[in-house]
Amino acid sequence: MGNPIPLPFRQLHSRSLALRWILVIPLAIQTGAMALLMGWLSWQSGQRAVDILATRLQRETASRVADYLEPRLLLTQELARFVAQAIRRGQLDITDREARQRFFWQTLTGFASVDNLAWGDRTGEYLALQFDIARSQMSLLQAEMRSQGRSLVVYRLDRSGQYRATDEVRATPNFDPRDRPWYRSAAAAQRAVWSPIFPFFNDGSTLVLAANYPVYGRFGDLEGVVSTRIYLADLNTFLQQLQISPHGLAFVVDEEDRLVASSQPTPLMMGMSDPSAQDSGPPPQRLRAAQSHHETLRAIAQTLAQSPPAPHPPTSPELPGDRALNLHLHGQRYLVREMPFRDDFGLRWRIIIAIPEVDFAEQLVTNKRTILTSLAVALVGSLLLSFLTARWLEQPIRRLVDAADRLAQGSWQVSLPHSRIGELDRLAIAFQTTADHLQQTFDELERQAITDPLTGLLNRAGFSRQLEHILSDQGTFLWPFALLFLDLDDFKVVNDTLGHPTGDRLLMAVAQRLRQTLPAEATLGRFGGDEFIILLPATATEDATAIADTICNGLNTPFNLQGHTIFARTSIGLFHSDASTARQVGDVLRDADLALYAAKRQGKSRYAPFDAAMRQRSRNRFELESDLHQAIDRGELETFYQPIISLRTGQISSFEALLRWRHPVRGLISPTVFIPIAEETGAIVELGEWVLDQACHQTQRWRSDSSLAVPPRIAVNCSIVQLGHANFADRVLEIVRHSQLELSGLTLEITESLLMQGADQAQTHLETLSAQGIQLSIDDFGTGYSSLSYLHRLPLNSLKIDRSFISDLGNNPRNTSIVRAIITLAHQLDLGVVAEGVSSPYQVRQLRSMHCNNAQGFLLSPPVPAIAATELLRRPSLLS
Repeated sequence: MGNPIPLPFRQLHSRSLALRWILVIPLAIQTGAMALLMGWLSWQSGQRAVDILATRLQRETASRVADYLEPRLLLTQELARFVAQAIRRGQLDITDREARQRFFWQTLTGFASVDNLAWGDRTGEYLALQFDIARSQMSLLQAEMRSQGRSLVVYRLDRSGQYRATDEVRATPNFDPRDRPWYRSAAAAQRAVWSPIFPFFNDGSTLVLAANYPVYGRFGDLEGVVSTRIYLADLNTFLQQLQISPHGLAFVVDEEDRLVASSQPTPLMMGMSDPSAQDSGPPPQRLRAAQSHHETLRAIAQTLAQSPPAPHPPTSPELPGDRALNLHLHGQRYLVREMPFRDDFGLRWRIIIAIPEVDFAEQLVTNKRTILTSLAVALVGSLLLSFLTARWLEQPIRRLVDAADRLAQGSWQVSLPHSRIGELDRLAIAFQTTADHLQQTFDELERQAITDPLTGLLNRAGFSRQLEHILSDQGTFLWPFALLFLDLDDFKVVNDTLGHPTGDRLLMAVAQRLRQTLPAEATLGRFGGDEFIILLPATATEDATAIADTICNGLNTPFNLQGHTIFARTSIGLFHSDASTARQVGDVLRDADLALYAAKRQGKSRYAPFDAAMRQRSRNRFELESDLHQAIDRGELETFYQPIISLRTGQISSFEALLRWRHPVRGLISPTVFIPIAEETGAIVELGEWVLDQACHQTQRWRSDSSLAVPPRIAVNCSIVQLGHANFADRVLEIVRHSQLELSGLTLEITESLLMQGADQAQTHLETLSAQGIQLSIDDFGTGYSSLSYLHRLPLNSLKIDRSFISDLGNNPRNTSIVRAIITLAHQLDLGVVAEGVSSPYQVRQLRSMHCNNAQGFLLSPPVPAIAATELLRRPSLLS
């Protein structure tokens, strides 16, 4: 393989330092120094790390408590307001017990997260409905005059909300709602307000908080109070299940420092630790936090009471209303933070989070030991590995040096060399020469890798690298920066019409015009397709906005490309950095992209700045879209029915089927939220067929019921996405026939705006369905752009006047004239007419005088489940 090493060289080599030591000694020194430095830094930063971690955990815990409370409190107040407004507007006759009971039953069954609703008036009348804990049974509570005076009587209701005298559960004598805390607090405040926390009337150990809404008559006198409550035991359970830290605790107090809830198993009422205490001695009272049976909680409350909050200086990192203090108990330091919780209805609570330092110190000590142990293992392993590596590297290095030299000279004939003392120098020089050649090649490859070949601009990879550089240098002169994300509007039309070569020339021209428009310090890139992106370092928001305006105006000037005049308008998403800007390139680009698509949704050819709500809306939309695909399988969808009545007889002539989604977490989601998502994702096809199937089967059951005097029809709405499917008409006919409903018993409602989007294909489907006997109706008539043209083109049977015209009927002469004209036109064309959104008796009288056929609205009935709709069918008239 090679000549043996001469003796003089071996003697010189024996006196030199072995390669293994050259590798081992520096590595051992570096590893030892690193271990010492890491230990010192860990020791110095431990205390600060504890404070930072405790503050973060406390604020996160308080935020979780607030996130738990806010929707429940708001929903409770909104329910009380909804019922009070129904009474004030005359939608609920509160003097009619049956009407009150039915309205309360329908309201409670529509709010899955609320389990009680009560009314007490100035005469001592009282009515309440409440679910049990599992929502499996509802009870009716009402004040009745009996031999011992006014008593509170509790009845158990059946599934339809009805009861018999034999369903009485218990009766409590001497009951007057006007003496209850919830009534007194609302009467005193004269507005929507929370009651003081009080024990539930038939269970002194159960604390409740009532949302109360006073109802006043026309002359300003108090008619009564609507109330609904929440149980503080739920908050108590939530806190006790909350994961804070191994020994951390949380509790909530009111303005009087009385305990509202606690994560510790401690009584909230004085005298309730013994169950027998309820039957002897004075009535139980709420405990102040400083009176708690839990020693640590009591000590924290006493310290807070003795330490009034000091005003925060302008530079303080504390949040407004926050205060933090340290407390030493049992030889341990507790980090305590108090944070306010308030709402618009007078609630003034404070959330206190306390965490012992030991919860963090134990982990820090463990981490220190782990780091030191890992460094020691790494040091030993590095020394051992160095010895082994040096042993294996010595001979290969000597054999490879000449081969590397020949390789640098371009010779591929490699032979095993003689060893010489200068071998390491020759190896370095040879590899440096090779590296120079490779460097030139790699530079060119890298330039090609980060450059767009069409425009010569940075591509996605190159631009991302530039942006990453700025993100890693936050706080330098490059901040704040702005990002403009551009997308050419309707660029696909250019490619489809003039061809891709012309589209490429347009992209190059746009890139050239952008270069001329932008300041010198800007970085311009092409992300692919018709997307461009601009990075503006050290740019204020106003300057970025001005540049976006300039770009929009500059691209409005047409391009002349090979005899073609082309307009290249653009939509721009504007992202501007701030202190909360993420350090990840993907996050920043995502936010700019969200702003871009917000600009497109606003009408294109404009720019839109990013705000954090876009990110939340995008996340919410993604979660809703995912849940929506599973809603049918999970049984979360419901079909509600709103009656359409004859204004001549007052009887129900038909129902409109309306989809409702009862989400297991978000509760009842409005169709205006999930229907657009379903249309964009295509899920509307499955949802539409499901609603049609449910509505047809239910209508057939009604029409088969001989006890109903007038068999109703059913109206179902159609989406443009459904009409866009080639087999839409076939699927409708298949579903209706499967339900055994007569084809003439179904009406399909189509909005005018829907017809504008796909008129030709929609007309084909609708003509097919009309020929089979299915009725057709235009919904929201009067809000489209070409209504009259469809009246003679489509085989229509009726139209529905949009609620926007009905709402001002009698108040706006122009609207009144429009409604009269629509009704007259419909009669002349032999079309039925339905007035939507009827909300007052006056509107009914006006519509009757105009000879309108039918009406629909909350005055007559809101959308209700099938059971309630059946009860409405049994009524002789909804106008009486």
